[in-house]
Amino acid sequence: MKRINRPLHYGYSNTRVQAMKASILSAETIKELMQAKEIPLAISLLLKTDYKEDIEKFGGANIKMDLIDFVLNRNIARTIEKLIKITPKEEQNIIERFAMRWDLYNLKLALYSKAEGKSYDSIKKYIVESKRISNLTIKEALEQPNFNEAINMLIAKTPYRKILENVKEIYKRSGNIVEVQDAMDRYFFADFGKNAEDIKKYNLNSAKVIKMDIEIRNILMMIRLKKYNLPKENLKPLLIPYGVTDVKSLLSIYENSRDIKELINNIKSFDLKDALNKYEENGRLLVFEIYMRNKFYKKVNSLLSHLVLSLGVIINFFYLKESEVLTLRTIINSKRYEINEKDMGEIVGW
Repeated sequence: MKRINRPLHYGYSNTRVQAMKASILSAETIKELMQAKEIPLAISLLLKTDYKEDIEKFGGANIKMDLIDFVLNRNIARTIEKLIKITPKEEQNIIERFAMRWDLYNLKLALYSKAEGKSYDSIKKYIVESKRISNLTIKEALEQPNFNEAINMLIAKTPYRKILENVKEIYKRSGNIVEVQDAMDRYFFADFGKNAEDIKKYNLNSAKVIKMDIEIRNILMMIRLKKYNLPKENLKPLLIPYGVTDVKSLLSIYENSRDIKELINNIKSFDLKDALNKYEENGRLLVFEIYMRNKFYKKVNSLLSHLVLSLGVIINFFYLKESEVLTLRTIINSKRYEINEKDMGEIVGW
């Protein structure tokens, strides 16, 4: 990599990111949202934040509860597109690969809906707006007479031809939409891992963050398979290289763990003993993802928040925003299902 003039190269983008950070919700605001007795009060608080534009688009203070997902998806979509736009041109492809997570989420949602016979109207609130895959394209795909025609439409009208042609063959062979979704996840994380190798040239800590992100995915896969005591041969094709722990070591950990408890104790990249205790109380595998995500976002902040004039400044903001949206989604859903503040605090990591 040729030597660059950092102030000149990153000055504009990093200044813009610093300005955008002012829109990130403070710990005090998150606490107020958690303490709000009713959802309308939480919405009134969000109307004083960067979410105002998105809330007003879907009804303002009188927004219907089933439209809140629209608000959160629209906000993170706006943020991602802004980050791509302000990133130096030489590195825009790297940040676009972060955005791919949401594009493939949209494609998985569309394909699952088509396989299950669901309409566009039933899923549109869950779609994350994207300049690479329009809502109209997804709508047209779901209006096709069968799954094959729907995926052909997406192949023709999105930049993900290679992965879609691959999953088209998988679905043709197995008729199993879960296999299709798993294949798309593997494609994303494998590409994401290559992204880490590219990012090493710019910032080692940013590459570490991506490896941790992949590690979470691999550990969750191991836990899910161990719950049903499936052999390691089933796990091997599901693991993604480029994580913190190499695939060979993960397979060894899996094979030498008799159950989830031993597996958790043998994993070294994350301390999940508290999550294990919670799992033993409620039997929900989701607690492992929640605990790892909370630890992950805190680690991202510790690794990247001190950076200046670096691509890592942009990557750090991406994860800050992702964490914020996940937190808001959790708070709103907790209020819907009347989860108390203490339990809510454990879920969101505050």
